[in-house]
Amino acid sequence: MKTDIQSIGFEASQGLTDAVHKKLKEFQKYYSRITGADVYLKDTNRTEEGKNKSIDIRIFIPGEDIHATADGENFHAALAGVADKIVRQLRKRNQIQKEKR
Repeated sequence: MKTDIQSIGFEASQGLTDAVHKKLKEFQKYYSRITGADVYLKDTNRTEEGKNKSIDIRIFIPGEDIHATADGENFHAALAGVADKIVRQLRKRNQIQKEKR
């Protein structure tokens, strides 16, 4: 799977990019036809709101792509939130594919 991870406004640590790659690989077990992913990590510095880290993921699959965004107090919390959204969409897409067969 081709992946592109971009950090906006900061330089992402190796640990953070490793966590993102690990999560992207986990998506393969929910839908095997994933061809790639774009990931945008944003540090918005909105300290008054508390949730100042944002992750935006677009998963490329045949047909319509899957997209989700989540905010969190840290990047690992945002990654968990966006991963839940992506997994729900992948399961739904997989179910639709099975029904078409």
